[in-house]
Amino acid sequence: MRHGYLALLLGGLTAVLALVPGGLLPPPAAADTPLPPGHLVATSAVYLPCVAREHQPLQPAGPLPPVQVAPANGATLGTISPSFTINNGGTGQRARAELQFAPVPDFGSDADGLGFSPFQGASTVPLSRNLNEGTTYYWRARSSLDGVNWGEWSAVWSFITPSGGSLPGAPALISPANQSTIDSLRPTLTWSHVTGATRYAVAVGGAVFFSSLSGYAMSFDLDPGTSYGWSVTARNSYGWGTRSNEWAFTTPPVPGVTGAGDTRPAGSVAE
Repeated sequence: MRHGYLALLLGGLTAVLALVPGGLLPPPAAADTPLPPGHLVATSAVYLPCVAREHQPLQPAGPLPPVQVAPANGATLGTISPSFTINNGGTGQRARAELQFAPVPDFGSDADGLGFSPFQGASTVPLSRNLNEGTTYYWRARSSLDGVNWGEWSAVWSFITPSGGSLPGAPALISPANQSTIDSLRPTLTWSHVTGATRYAVAVGGAVFFSSLSGYAMSFDLDPGTSYGWSVTARNSYGWGTRSNEWAFTTPPVPGVTGAGDTRPAGSVAE
């Protein structure tokens, strides 16, 4: 327990609160009446016991929400597969971002989302699927410096998707041939050009890559001796079309490994 004094303004009178362990001390009957040593005297004073508590520090607030750029609030779009642009310059450093969109303003179970890798400034992420035609969608975003603690959501913006547009057809896959075993861990995938297509989504073993051409060269090694399914979807200015048939290929085994029958001594190197 800590002791001290507080002064309060009560109806025009100043009340001095004496923080003493003894409890209430009544004011003296007269100003010249002697008091025990250590006591204070004050006209119209009320003396109360009080316990002082330790200060609890406030938790730091999360980063500011990113600024929404596009789609513009209330806009009627020309595509059913929009790109979303936000700007997190207010964080003052690279930060992650999370975006939600839904056909209802309270989001809830209808909400879908996009994640942004750490960036600073403006960033744009395109959708790889179509939204419903002729529908009002709502969206919002928030930022995080560490991917764990998130700031407040931004304001909720809305946009309206169009209806009645035409979508592109399905590409025809060319190579690698279906069910073939290839000789590289970094294959180049090719397919036929689709009239009006501006972009292609290439699905390989669960991952999706994008290309503006009718081909895509893997930029990293695939797992050796593994079968991969792949397919391609084209998009035009209105949205994504029908996905191609799915083909499969098998990558080559690890060089120098011949399987269970390999009798080379440990540490040997294949030539």
